[in-house]
Amino acid sequence: MYICIAKSVPGFESGGCGLVNLGQKNMEESTTLIVRILIGGLLGGLIGFERELRSKEAGFRTHFLVSLGSALFTVISAYGYDTFFRDSMELFRDMHLTEALSFDPSRIAAQIVSGIGFLGAGIIIFQKNAVHGLTTAAGLWVTSAIGISCGMGHYDYAVAATVVVILVLEFMVVLNPYIGTKTLAVSFTTVERGKINEVMYRLESDGINAKLTQLKIKHIESGPQYTADLEIRVRLKGYEKRILALLEDIDGLIVEEKMEV
Repeated sequence: MYICIAKSVPGFESGGCGLVNLGQKNMEESTTLIVRILIGGLLGGLIGFERELRSKEAGFRTHFLVSLGSALFTVISAYGYDTFFRDSMELFRDMHLTEALSFDPSRIAAQIVSGIGFLGAGIIIFQKNAVHGLTTAAGLWVTSAIGISCGMGHYDYAVAATVVVILVLEFMVVLNPYIGTKTLAVSFTTVERGKINEVMYRLESDGINAKLTQLKIKHIESGPQYTADLEIRVRLKGYEKRILALLEDIDGLIVEEKMEV
């Protein structure tokens, strides 16, 4: 291809053009780069497989594609223009304009970090005062970093990061029932306004973090009827039995809904 220098370039008022050969990589080098891309995709797929088993929003295909794409962008950024750059340097050297040529192999790869943010933002959901998808979004972010590492040929970093991510995700699944917390949405109806305060007091006295999110008043023949929506944040191990037992001890309550949020 031809590269032309405009007359406006300082030190080269006459302008000029020259032929630059983009060239082709040899087979051995191309095979090495292809292996980097494939390994990046496979390592990302391992994380995605774990997410798939947990029925998360982003599974094997998403993580595989993110890591594969990150590795591909990194390879293109670092090695896709090297022949072009070498031939350009020879042309610019002949023109005595080597200072006018700059090359940054990290520019394309740097945009992966920004681009992955759009995918993460699409996964994170704020619903009923609770945030969902944060771990999956963070997993995609780490997966892209693993792909970049493979693209640069740092397999040791990529494998180590993959192992740590999978171990942490699996370890927390086992540990969560004992140290984790979960939010439970409970809706109940009563005709006595004081029962709502009693429920809140009983839950808080038992160390359960409860929050009244909505209170509806409906007028019926016998008087006002109150429907309260609660968000109860408790530890996972045996949390539902404890809450049901506390609510059953309070007379005049009709529990309408129990669901995890």
